[in-house]
Amino acid sequence: MDKILIEQLKVEALIGINAWERKIKQKLLINLELSVDCSTAAATDKIADAVDYKSLSDQVMTWVKNSDFQLIESLAEYLTKNILDNFPAVANIKLRLIKPHILSNIAAVGIEIERGRT
Repeated sequence: MDKILIEQLKVEALIGINAWERKIKQKLLINLELSVDCSTAAATDKIADAVDYKSLSDQVMTWVKNSDFQLIESLAEYLTKNILDNFPAVANIKLRLIKPHILSNIAAVGIEIERGRT
């Protein structure tokens, strides 16, 4: 299986459990590793035969911007489900969601989950 990589997609979201986090949007970084069969797209050289990563990235940004989760775990699960539901060529997804500079003594916190079609 081939991989499409989207690294450090920057987006802001209302996310967190603290009172101050419920009032301001915070920067998130999203890394995606999408398992896809790219052989047809490679042979035809046509975007119609490929996963359009611009479209996918735009959709992820919209989902995040419109979300209102407390936990990054919940947001990560929501995003993987929506990608699998809306992009049928994606067989498996590994998503890493990073919340940078959230704690004064830590560069970032994050979660990595992997989901696939059942």
